[in-house]
Amino acid sequence: MRACRVRTTLRLLGGSVMALLLASCSPSGNQPKLTITSMVTVASAPAASDNPPTSSSAAAPEPPSPGAAFDQVAAWVESAPEAAASNYRTGTDYEGKKHSLDHGELAFTSPSQKITCYGSGGLYCSVDFQNPLPKPPTAYGNWLPGIVIFSDDGLHIGQGRGDPPTFYFTGNGPELPYGQKISFGEDGNRYTCRMEQSGLTCVNKAQGSGALLSDQGVVPYGCLRESAEVGNSAKAYKC
Repeated sequence: MRACRVRTTLRLLGGSVMALLLASCSPSGNQPKLTITSMVTVASAPAASDNPPTSSSAAAPEPPSPGAAFDQVAAWVESAPEAAASNYRTGTDYEGKKHSLDHGELAFTSPSQKITCYGSGGLYCSVDFQNPLPKPPTAYGNWLPGIVIFSDDGLHIGQGRGDPPTFYFTGNGPELPYGQKISFGEDGNRYTCRMEQSGLTCVNKAQGSGALLSDQGVVPYGCLRESAEVGNSAKAYKC
């Protein structure tokens, strides 16, 4: 008479549990014993992840396209949460020294460090353009192609100067985070700027003018039209 034993062995292999059913039967006498092995694979439950999958992040907000109505541009700028202007009353110069700005003045920098601005009765920025405009024959002094001035006199790109611009001395302000806006100026000449990865979009609602500044260039909005009166700049837009 045969005596049989069944033995189950569990093994972990490649994230799965291997169930080995070993059946051994020994006939009476000196007959060789017969061993039968049956293997069943049972998938194990996935291990808990320290970093559970997340939905893809939303695309960064894009500014209105060139030629968009000014009201649309202004509404887009105003829809961002406001940064406290009091946090942007200092600047750090090229020597690392901090300077306190006068009342009504502020300075801010983009997170990418490609745009630095100083606000006081207008917006004065330095932009790291990928393709800066060359110095025109009419410009004089040291050519600063990254200077952008947005004021009640219009929008000017590039500037020739005999001395450094004001914000060279006041220094760069703190970072203005993407998705936030900042405002400065008087009610009749007030500027609001919204920072995004696509660039800095600023509007002067009283004048009905606006501009998008980025390393790709400058896009005018509202009443601004290209003007032949460039002064000491490479390109100008006026209302």
